[in-house]
Parts: sequence; structure tokens; C-alpha cells
Amino acid sequence: MKDKNYLLLSLILLIGSMAVTFADFRSAEEKSAEISVRNKIRVNLNEADIEDLMNIPYIGEKKARDILEFREKNLFQTAEDIMKIKGIKKQTFEKMKEYIYVSQ
Repeated sequence: MKDKNYLLLSLILLIGSMAVTFADFRSAEEKSAEISVRNKIRVNLNEADIEDLMNIPYIGEKKARDILEFREKNLFQTAEDIMKIKGIKKQTFEKMKEYIYVSQ
């Protein structure tokens, strides 16, 4: 009986440590999506800095830099304009639209 309890405890600890290890392999986009959902952050595309942009679901550092580069040339007129950024299609926009807005 003691061996079974020891084996069960060892298995539980192993599974727990694996869960912690795998949690760290999420992408920056997945992490920012989780943070935004939890905090209900809304970001103004025409005023946000890189950290603010990375709080938008599905926006990692690369996409945030692309947004800043786009904004240097053109202000966003509508939230939908984010689909002008390479890699952001309608499906992704639909997932992030409640977290972004535009003001001039």
C-alpha cells in the first residue's frame, strides 16, 4: 500500500511539473490575448506605444512594430484599418475588435 501511495504521489508531482513547464511555451500573441481578456484593455491604435499594442490579443512584438510603422505614414481612420497590417485578416480582427478603437 505504501508503494502505491508513493507511486501515485510521484505521478501527481510529475504531471504538475510538466504542466508548469509547458505553460511557458505559449507565444507572445497567446500571452497578450490572455492578459487582454483578463484585464479588458482597450487600446487606441493612433496613440498606443509598443507595450500597449502588445496587450491587444494576437499582437506580439513583430505585429506591434508593423502597426507603429504603418501609423508613421497613415493614421488609422477606423479600427478595421488594422487589417491593412500584413497578417491581420478579418478572422483575427473579429477576435481583437473589442480591445481596439481609434481616435484622431
